[in-house]
Amino acid sequence: MCCFFVTDQDNAMENAIKITFPQTHHRLCRWHMLKKYKDSLKQMYDQQPDLKPKLISVINHPLRPADFEWAWQEMLDTFKLHERSALQALYNDRKRWITCYFKEVFCGTMQSTQRSESMHSLLKSGYVDNSSSIHEFAKAFYEQLLHMHEQESKATYHSQVSTIAEIKKY
Repeated sequence: MCCFFVTDQDNAMENAIKITFPQTHHRLCRWHMLKKYKDSLKQMYDQQPDLKPKLISVINHPLRPADFEWAWQEMLDTFKLHERSALQALYNDRKRWITCYFKEVFCGTMQSTQRSESMHSLLKSGYVDNSSSIHEFAKAFYEQLLHMHEQESKATYHSQVSTIAEIKKY
């Protein structure tokens, strides 16, 4: 069985994974990759409003590495962005964070450390702060997990109901 890790670009973590788990695949978090260059990307988006949806499409949709390579080059040509260092850096690391390069490794739908990052953000934004006691933190964390589970259950239920309704039409 193949395993993988999704991390930010922490060199120490990358080295530790290579040593400790030599049979695993190490992916870089898509969210962290884009966040690292957000100021440069925002500047490009402001200059060329059609760039953002195109970049997101290039990142998300190619099924094979050759498709990605073609789409990336076409994007650079269309928007004349060959000299932009942020895009060059994102491209240089493409094999470590663009999904089409990981087709042989089952990763589910995981592309980022988003779930843990969003949990951190959620807890920090009103549930607890640095003065909270450990039991207050544990209680807030538990309540947040229950809330997330409830939301996931509702989404599952609604998707099943709509699927059954679609089947009954036929």
